[in-house]
Parts: sequence; structure tokens; C-alpha cells
Amino acid sequence: MYKMTIPEILDELGKITSYSERVGFLRTNSTNPLKEVLRYIFDENIVFPLDDLPPYKKNDQPEGLADNNLFQEAGRLYIFAQPTIDKMGMLRTEQNLIPLLESVSAPEAELIGEIITNKVKRKNLTKKLVTESFPGLIP
Repeated sequence: MYKMTIPEILDELGKITSYSERVGFLRTNSTNPLKEVLRYIFDENIVFPLDDLPPYKKNDQPEGLADNNLFQEAGRLYIFAQPTIDKMGMLRTEQNLIPLLESVSAPEAELIGEIITNKVKRKNLTKKLVTESFPGLIP
């Protein structure tokens, strides 16, 4: 059975009209990496200080078939948040970020970029929905 990528899950969520079906959809597709991504998006205690991404080469491999994926890397996104990014400095941050963005599929790189620049805008994705779907995930 095909396992949807995190961007595919969020895109599919945008197509669901019923609120209760959205809750059920998130719960059905629940994985620790998905929850981690949702926490990064909505937890106000996690601060990503980047305004823009450094230039990188987009991966042209099909979604789900890239060398790396967000399921493997979701737990590492904290290194682009404060206070870790303050300790690493911008040069080291870019040295870690560019290979990450280049190793995942283009949709996953776009989502990572949206997360760490605080620009995530996905249809039907709200803090209320995430909080109801996964109680206790977001403080």
C-alpha cells in the first residue's frame, strides 16, 4: 500500500469539505513525523528566525521516490529553530539546510521552506483542527 507523503496529506486535507472528515483523515494518516511537522507549524514556542531560504537546486525526483524524505527528517527541523540556530550561526545553518532541501522531493522542500520561514498557508489546515485531531500535541 502506498504511503502518502506529508505534502500529499496536507494537499488532500485541503480537498475535504467536512470538518469531521478532516479530523478523521488526519487521525487515519497519523504518524510521528506528521505530528512533528504540525507541531512545528502551530506551536508558538518554536521560533524559526529565517525570513528566506538560501539558493538550492530543486530535486527533480518524483515525490515519494527522492533519496531522502520528510518522514526521516521531520525530527531534525529543530536545528533551524531558536536557540539551536543561534548557536550554529548562519553559515552552518545554510550548510545543513541546503543539502536537506536538495535531498528531498520538491514538494517536501517547499513545505520545509514554508515551515522554517513561517509561511505555511494550507487550505483547511488550522490550529483548531490539529488540536482536535491530536489533543495535547500543541501547548
